[in-house]
Amino acid sequence: MPLSLKEFHHTYRSQIIDKWVDGLKEDAGPLYAARPREELEGTITEAFEANYHFLVEERMGPINRFIDKICKMRLETGFLLSDVQTAFEFYRIIVIPILAEQCTYRDFVQAVANINRCLAYTIRRFSEHFQDMHEKKILDHNRQLEDQVRARTKALQESELRYKILVEEIYDGYFVIRDQVIIFANRAFCQMHGYSLEEVLGKKIYDFLAPVDRKNVIDIYKKSVKHQPSPAIFEYMRLTKDGRAYPTEIRANIAAYDGQLSNIGICRDMTERVKMEKKFRESERMAYIGQITTSLSHEIRNPLSAIKMNLQILGKNPDIQGNDKRRVNISVRETTRLERILSQILDFAKPLQMIFSPIDLNDILTACRETLDVKFKEKRLMVTKTLDEAAPVFQGDAG
Repeated sequence: MPLSLKEFHHTYRSQIIDKWVDGLKEDAGPLYAARPREELEGTITEAFEANYHFLVEERMGPINRFIDKICKMRLETGFLLSDVQTAFEFYRIIVIPILAEQCTYRDFVQAVANINRCLAYTIRRFSEHFQDMHEKKILDHNRQLEDQVRARTKALQESELRYKILVEEIYDGYFVIRDQVIIFANRAFCQMHGYSLEEVLGKKIYDFLAPVDRKNVIDIYKKSVKHQPSPAIFEYMRLTKDGRAYPTEIRANIAAYDGQLSNIGICRDMTERVKMEKKFRESERMAYIGQITTSLSHEIRNPLSAIKMNLQILGKNPDIQGNDKRRVNISVRETTRLERILSQILDFAKPLQMIFSPIDLNDILTACRETLDVKFKEKRLMVTKTLDEAAPVFQGDAG
């Protein structure tokens, strides 16, 4: 019997999504490998559903909305266009071999043609949209820099004195470089590096760069002088007079200073920002550890309860006496202590998220009764089970 694309997607949904996520983590580049698996699972699930609507229902709305969302998401996190195109291609790589095994030749050819059409549309629209957004971001950034340079140049022309007072009062380091030599620096720049103004002027810029970033910053400087593409904003480690290094951000551009083209830059200390980012990452890590702790506590507590009940039953066996009886009692006591520790952990850990899937309530009730059967017998309780065989399967968290 032919397998339709609708039946195919329902049947192999979980398998396709899992393989897709595995492919991104292993073969789609370091940026994808660094993303949390939970995030990738959510994104790939959306992509799978969008492809389904395109292929089965011929609806382009979901795929268009997904492309808009993923463009913004990947552009903000620095993904390359080629990396995201590769991520889309994994769908075809995974699905076609499965179709080849499950479909007739005619159905296979038609399905592959539809998948190729879907991916061609997706990749073309994504590439165009991504490129447009990227170019707009660059243009906006360039306009901002041009506005800043024009404003500062105008201020220089209007009043050199007012300009120098303003520069001396700002908290960011302001400096001018020509031929890699610092020809002007404000008070904040000197303080950030631990030098006096006399010690700064006439020095090469690399004297203020930590060895780890020295080559990279000099390369950027040389490219900017030659009007080659180079970042206008970048981060590096600055070097102070006492030999310590601190994270710093520079905004730089070519502009006229004393009638000659020079590199004008503003450097800003990032030490506090880096500390805050580190604390934020640590809080995220602790939240994740809390989730794992909660999950493990739940998984351990159920079998631990079963062990405790069986030990208690074993302790009532009249054949167990003496040291054997004492060992059983010790085991029961230690098991109770472990249960108490797990309860304390659950009180402090974050609650688990609900994981929904199709479940049969009859199966769950039967499993619960089997788990508690020993306790029922211990308390001499008789349990009557009456189940509705027509009860529908519904979405819920079986755990």
